[in-house]
Amino acid sequence: MSDQKKNNALEQSLKELSGKQRAQAAAEQKTARKWKIYGIATIVVVALIAALLFWDSGVIQRSATAVTVGENKYSAAEVDYYYYSIYDNMYAYASYYGLDTNKSLKEQEFTEGTTWYQYICDNAKSSLTNVATLAQEAKAAGYEMSDESKAKVEDEIQKTKDSAKENGVSYSYYLKRMFGRLMTPSIYQKVLNEYEYAYAFEDDKTTSFEVSDADIQSYYNENKDTIDTYDFVCYRVNALPEDTDADGNDITPTKDDYTKAAKAAQETADQLKAALTAGDTAKAEQLADEADTVTNLSMLSSSSFSNYVFGDWMTDPARKAGDTTVQEETTQVALTEGAEADTEVVSNYFVTLFNNRALDEYYAGNMHTILVKATNSDDTTNYGSALAKAEELKQKFEANGATEEAFLALTEEEDSEAEENADSSVEAENTDDITTTAHFYENTNKGILSDALEDWMFDNRKPGDVGIVEDTQANGYQLVYFVGYDDEYSWYKAARSSIQSDLYGDWMDEVSKNYEAKETSFFSYVG
Repeated sequence: MSDQKKNNALEQSLKELSGKQRAQAAAEQKTARKWKIYGIATIVVVALIAALLFWDSGVIQRSATAVTVGENKYSAAEVDYYYYSIYDNMYAYASYYGLDTNKSLKEQEFTEGTTWYQYICDNAKSSLTNVATLAQEAKAAGYEMSDESKAKVEDEIQKTKDSAKENGVSYSYYLKRMFGRLMTPSIYQKVLNEYEYAYAFEDDKTTSFEVSDADIQSYYNENKDTIDTYDFVCYRVNALPEDTDADGNDITPTKDDYTKAAKAAQETADQLKAALTAGDTAKAEQLADEADTVTNLSMLSSSSFSNYVFGDWMTDPARKAGDTTVQEETTQVALTEGAEADTEVVSNYFVTLFNNRALDEYYAGNMHTILVKATNSDDTTNYGSALAKAEELKQKFEANGATEEAFLALTEEEDSEAEENADSSVEAENTDDITTTAHFYENTNKGILSDALEDWMFDNRKPGDVGIVEDTQANGYQLVYFVGYDDEYSWYKAARSSIQSDLYGDWMDEVSKNYEAKETSFFSYVG
């Protein structure tokens, strides 16, 4: 039957109905239309809810491109790795930065016109751009990821899984807590792979730049003030008054307070200078120990001299042995509470004696150690027990062949035992229990180790030398195994490294021009 015939038949049927029957039919038709509309609306709502749930799951956001760098595309989840890594590093110092971790980062100003959220996003994008640039350059150069780099990635993943287990949560949940709700195990591994691949390439690229002996000599001539080693004595005397009262309450010192404190500090500085000028360093040390305002800075390296007022004086070519000086450092302070810092006062006096400077031509060392702590779980110090334990370990090492492999086996055994003790909730039942910590000092320069370890390492050692060193700075005894010295002078190696770093920086600046980071609308889901 055609549509027109259907309509005609329907009209004829309606005409044959009584008024009451037509009204009832109209009502039934209206109800049918109503339920049809409700049915359509229900389908639409269900579809919307499903769409919202799908959107909220993050499936789209973690796959959609949030930023492109060169030819590489990155989702918000991948950017989140850098975002939350930066935030995590800042979290411990939040109060120092003036960051309130209980408030939205988008509501807190970092600088005028920039929120903390934008600041972290910008840094995350910068970090990602650097990695993406290196990764693409590495690929173009045919660089292959080494087995060592692959092992590093797997180790990092395992550490993360172990942390999740220790916290009693699943690996997937832990990743979301650490790197945002969009992070998944597969994305995490992808990010780590690219990160390790990029920076392994960076290391190889940096060391690939050739540096001649003439380049290194030229570098030394231009930087000898920060390369040379200095024999000197320096004391810093604090010249500022107390800013808290006897009860620990903050107070605002007056101008008279600053004047008195500076005068007292200058008198101490003059006494120290007199002792040093007379060559009586023991007297100077005694004065420094007796004054709670004095700090000994004699262990500073030449690379840090520029941070102090005596830096130019110390590096002056005209310096000769026995020269002494007192120099003051000033700062701006506010004399009334709430006022701007507008008054210049003396903050420190520096008393310095110059003995000598020279190019220290020594070789960095490599050494395994096992520290046997003299302090036990009851916080009781027992050097006798620590020495006995160190001697026991040394005997075990010698019985196993007295080789580096035997020492490494011993360190692994001690590390494993230390980990078991750390995981144990059982309190020690005696005062003789002690702890050990293994460490490998690789390419170690002077000024890094404790005095006792440094004296031992740089005392014309031979590979395979073993000893027990009393290390009061580490509060115990060190069982030490000497691996050997580097084959180049420490300063020479450092100079080459600096030159190569500069050359790498020039190369990176040039290639970075080809890798501009471009955001999409999905970048807003970062963080």
